[in-house]
Amino acid sequence: MSGYYTLYAPCFVCNEVFSSNPNTVPSLNNQPICRKCIKAVNAKRREVGKPEWPVAADAYEPLPEGELP
Repeated sequence: MSGYYTLYAPCFVCNEVFSSNPNTVPSLNNQPICRKCIKAVNAKRREVGKPEWPVAADAYEPLPEGELP
């Protein structure tokens, strides 16, 4: 039997609870950032010529149980 891990946490920016992959979700000081907010942050960074924060393709998907450290 296999399963998945999902991190449920409040977003560092907007404080809304969301689900994510605990290994790859973007975070600041170990505080996760939701998809909506990271998109807004990256849009602002593009506007001012700064590089975007990387977002893994699986950042907001469950983590297969065998991949939890």
